[in-house]
Amino acid sequence: MNVYSELLELLLRSPEVATEGLFGTLTSISPLTVTVRGTKLTEGLFYPAGTVFRKEDIGREVALLLCEEGFWILGFVGGGGA
Repeated sequence: MNVYSELLELLLRSPEVATEGLFGTLTSISPLTVTVRGTKLTEGLFYPAGTVFRKEDIGREVALLLCEEGFWILGFVGGGGA
């Protein structure tokens, strides 16, 4: 049983068209946790070297990109309003 493939299938099931990018919410910094569609992710999270997550960042939305080993945190999301 591959937990990551099952999680990926669960996360991509809702949309009609599969997407490589997702949005999540930073819910903890120790351990680093991102919640995507109600699922908490604590493993397989990657981010650029030198990135610092602060307590004040908890609750902020992040953009995620699927990668072979998990999810790459691209950064915090801003804008998007109409």
